[in-house]
Amino acid sequence: MGCSPLVDANRRLLAAIETPPDSGLEDRLDDVAATVWALEHDIPADPGTCRRLCQKLRRLEREACDRRGAEIRRARRALESYGQRLERI
Repeated sequence: MGCSPLVDANRRLLAAIETPPDSGLEDRLDDVAATVWALEHDIPADPGTCRRLCQKLRRLEREACDRRGAEIRRARRALESYGQRLERI
């Protein structure tokens, strides 16, 4: 069985943070990862929060190198999937 989209997004963000070379994006990615973790564990998520986080990830994706950008894109897609589920509820 697969993990939740939030867990997947968080894992992808952690992978993006660890992807060399350092670019200055790591702290911003860590902030987003912490928010995604909180959505999974502490605070109730809503579609608006997911959309705002996806917008942040789109901006970071544009600033990132190819390998880091690919991980950010995967994280964004997982988060979008989760947000779409919330909209259907």
